[in-house]
Amino acid sequence: MGNKNHIEDLAKCVVSMLFFFFNATATTEIYTLSLHDALPILEDQLYQYRDRKVIVVTHILPIKDFTVQPPDPMWEYMNAFLGSAEYGELILKFPNVKYAVSRHVHFRKRKVIKSTEFICNCLGYRTEWYKNDDADVEVDRAIMTIEI
Repeated sequence: MGNKNHIEDLAKCVVSMLFFFFNATATTEIYTLSLHDALPILEDQLYQYRDRKVIVVTHILPIKDFTVQPPDPMWEYMNAFLGSAEYGELILKFPNVKYAVSRHVHFRKRKVIKSTEFICNCLGYRTEWYKNDDADVEVDRAIMTIEI
């Protein structure tokens, strides 16, 4: 692979995220609940850790900017299933959330809103890579270090 430091940095980041998510007993419940039902659980966890810097990681998109834009008729419908702005609104209530990392789409975007940086840094499928077919190059482009 291109840069071994990326792997070490990724491992450090994953350990930090696991501490936050698996320290909270209610976290596993989120996977069996609807998005709407999960919001109060996430809010309780964010309140519990309000005195710490936090990275929120979700599969769904918390801001509309990360949906497919401009949507054609199919994506106008499909964007509704990619995420919920309610998550972004909740995240922004907690200024200690420094990063909100999400997926669910196969492109890379970043946006800072207030004190939170929203990141969608997906690798995507080989057919979606821009002018490139080299996996090592794309992995290097997709991996990033987050300092908290």
